[in-house]
Amino acid sequence: SCFYCRRDNPELCEDLLFLNGAYAEAITIPARIVSKNLYVIPDSLSFEEAALTEPLACGVRGMAAMPVRPGETVTVLGLGPIGLLFVRLCALVGARVLAAGRRAERLKLAAELGAAEVFNIAAIDDILPVLRSRTEGDHGPDKVIEAVGRPEAWEQAVALVRKAGTVSLFGGCPAETFVRLDAHRVHYDELTLLGAFHHTPYACQTALELLAQGQVPAGLFLQRSAPLAELPAVLASLLDGSSGAVKTVIYP
Repeated sequence: SCFYCRRDNPELCEDLLFLNGAYAEAITIPARIVSKNLYVIPDSLSFEEAALTEPLACGVRGMAAMPVRPGETVTVLGLGPIGLLFVRLCALVGARVLAAGRRAERLKLAAELGAAEVFNIAAIDDILPVLRSRTEGDHGPDKVIEAVGRPEAWEQAVALVRKAGTVSLFGGCPAETFVRLDAHRVHYDELTLLGAFHHTPYACQTALELLAQGQVPAGLFLQRSAPLAELPAVLASLLDGSSGAVKTVIYP
């Protein structure tokens, strides 16, 4: 009922309620979440697979903010869990996906998820001309999805997209982060830059359906499991970059 919810932006609700604490043996869910965002898990979907609904819903929301059309060339910068989900979602609509990341296993997975070509940023001195060379007329991709969350990646995304193209600045940067913007290019090349945050009840429902239908193969993402007692070690491995798994299932 707030200003933004009434304007169909529930992801920007002025009283947005995050339910933290799901790493537990039991949890009490507030009634307002139950009424708006609780779903029955289909029989065809395991609890482990259904847990991917939340991150996938973020990708669905990002696609709604920047619709991708069949035949377009889309570059995804960053192949963490969210970037890989974007690779799959773009491939599902018939786009030609160029996926750029740093880990060999993530690049291989991006190809399995539908990327037409993959690029190892760590092995290429200047990735932008290489990516442009893989687009029609070397103009650059029609759309770029930034899924890294670093200022330099934001700047790369803006520099890469073709004239009249669109950039989704999806990777969230910390507060008080600033990027350099080529204002001349944004204006005279008619670029569209947009942000997309969080998800919506509609995006959650859509994500659950995609998983239940097998359109997004959850099993490829769930690469490790651990009991609740090992959670601190799992989180530490995510922070220091030593975790090789895209997603780890935690069993409470």
